[in-house]
Amino acid sequence: MRCMFDPSIKCDYINNNLAESFNGWIKDYKDLPPDELADTLRELVMKLHEKRRKIGMKLKGKIIPAIIQQIHNRTRGLKHLKVGKSGVASCEVRDTSKYNLRHVVKTDQSECTCLEWQHTGKPCEYALAFLLDRRNPRWEDYVHDYFSLEKFRATYAGEIEPLTDRSQWPHVQFPFDMEAPLDKKRGVGRPRKNRYKSFLEGGDGGPKKKKEPKQLGSKNRCKRCHILGHRQSTCPLNGPKPRKRKKRATRYPADDDASAPEPEVAAPQLEVVVTPNRDMITMPLSLQGSPNPVTRRMLATALADEATHAAPQLEVVVTPNRHMITMPPNLQGIPNPVTRRMLAMALADEAWQQPTPTVKDTTMAYDMASTSKARKLTLKRRKI
Repeated sequence: MRCMFDPSIKCDYINNNLAESFNGWIKDYKDLPPDELADTLRELVMKLHEKRRKIGMKLKGKIIPAIIQQIHNRTRGLKHLKVGKSGVASCEVRDTSKYNLRHVVKTDQSECTCLEWQHTGKPCEYALAFLLDRRNPRWEDYVHDYFSLEKFRATYAGEIEPLTDRSQWPHVQFPFDMEAPLDKKRGVGRPRKNRYKSFLEGGDGGPKKKKEPKQLGSKNRCKRCHILGHRQSTCPLNGPKPRKRKKRATRYPADDDASAPEPEVAAPQLEVVVTPNRDMITMPLSLQGSPNPVTRRMLATALADEATHAAPQLEVVVTPNRHMITMPPNLQGIPNPVTRRMLAMALADEAWQQPTPTVKDTTMAYDMASTSKARKLTLKRRKI
């Protein structure tokens, strides 16, 4: 409680923010050995004192400007305070937002019954509401000397002695060897650097903060172009990534395989399996010139009618593909992949030795394929 503090110590802190800021200041140097840690802290404090000393020499006035700015900021939003003057230097202030609570202010003694002015050395909101009625009040006259420029310069007037490098320090011989303690066992994992947050700061068991809604876009900032929305790995300044090429298999057999004799296999005849499609079927005469599109059901009915009336057989043009052709015997068992050129040459050699199939044979093969694999044709429903 602030009311239990000693009024002679002008401090308005009721938490350990000063220790936390110092802990964050030396966060990157905690892992150093003791001698290097002490030397690093001495160097940091020495530079800080020199910086504050220069700032104190440039400031002008009686009170530190930051304190005057704090007082100006607190003079806003005091409409809920009603001032009842008793004299030139005393009054009573009623707070309408707190059940009409009243406080007595005495500016000549720098006192208020809320005890904030006595403990902090700066006017409270009740004193500010009374001082605002005066014309151009001098805030420096109502602030304690603790915040004066004279005290600020005296704080950083002393100098910290500079030291030489560690290699130039005097060597001291100890009568014993100092070693690290062995009783305490080091915990598993990386040592903790951040402090444990308290209950009110949202630590473990504290009030959990609500998750903010997801915003459109990414919050990642590229370290190369410094633009939000992507990372350095996907930055457009990197250019296209080199394409990885796959290794191609060798076309020609190895020397060992070339020397080995090829096995003799009886050359079977080519088995041609014809799968009818729209390019292989000639449109029936009853459907030629039809203004409407020809459906599968109409085509099947017309073909059945022609078959019953002993219509001439359909002329089928066979176009062989990879599924219709059996691998020639001279290419079977080859370790290397068979190219189209090799397959064409092997088929040409076999076709030269064997008679080519006639149109009658292909028609019979088509009839057998159509009867063995007949598909059921159904009508498509129209969308209503």
